[in-house]
Amino acid sequence: MTLVIAARGIPSEKNVDGQNRMVVPFIGADRRGEYSQVGVGLLLMDEHKINLWWSLCGSSAMLIQAWRGMKILGRIERVDDDTLCACWFVARHDVPDGDKRDFDHHFARHFDYLAERVGGVTALQALRDEVLVSVPSADELDTMVMVLREEGVYANAWELEEELGAGRIETTPLIETIIREADERRAETDRKHKEVRRPLPPEESLGILFRELGIGRLFYSSVDMDSETWIEPDELDQWAKEICVWGIRASYPLKGMKEGGKELEHPWYAASDGTKYVFVSASYRDGCFYVETAVEGKAVAPVEGEYTIAELRDLIGPLPPKPTPRRGL
Repeated sequence: MTLVIAARGIPSEKNVDGQNRMVVPFIGADRRGEYSQVGVGLLLMDEHKINLWWSLCGSSAMLIQAWRGMKILGRIERVDDDTLCACWFVARHDVPDGDKRDFDHHFARHFDYLAERVGGVTALQALRDEVLVSVPSADELDTMVMVLREEGVYANAWELEEELGAGRIETTPLIETIIREADERRAETDRKHKEVRRPLPPEESLGILFRELGIGRLFYSSVDMDSETWIEPDELDQWAKEICVWGIRASYPLKGMKEGGKELEHPWYAASDGTKYVFVSASYRDGCFYVETAVEGKAVAPVEGEYTIAELRDLIGPLPPKPTPRRGL
């Protein structure tokens, strides 16, 4: 895990966990990449070394809130395990109505905690009022954004839009890029949600085809083997689409229970001419299912290919009117 420091505050001496230490408040991320936590941190400077004393407290790359939290931290003389989170919470400007009740509960606790360290409620409120109207300069903000961006950590566009709308920060080409990219990501997320929910015509449905072939529920295990479940044919389209559309897997593995109920096997269908169709996996792209299928003819080696649902229907030919579920699949 590699610490990413976006900005540093002013070095000073503070009482840290009962000992006087030289420290530097900072803004940064606890690691590279999209799963990082971004917030305010504290570095200890001992014997010309810089060490991370406490894990970062923050989230979602709320850079301006972290910057304000760093400013509050710079005015706190006594630091312990709760200080960083308290500074981050008290530095929050506004919260959405849906988050307000939970936020207010935590805010009150952290506000009271910090008030004891700065000389009371009046002193802390004055400090907070001062910090909340302050913002990093355009150059400072761009620098922080670029440092994190180079490490795959992205600033929260919602926060930037809120600050721009309130007139507290000035826009820059980089900020405009972040907001545009966030809009594009939101649009892509909406598109994926709609695609997963979109019902397929019967002739393009993997679940309907399997039900007509007499194939019953299928087994699914998560990528990390952490969870397992059984999927009914009527649920198969949405499950397989979700797995592929969101990039959880490149394709959806098709497995059912083998006769006897002790082993898994790929579901299959035996046509009236003796040809056996073994369905290995299904991928979903460009609004269509593609099924990796092994076709086994009499005295002929299996031939694997990828087929759309329409192509499989043409290949298999007419189906019995009311197939009976076969061997518990």
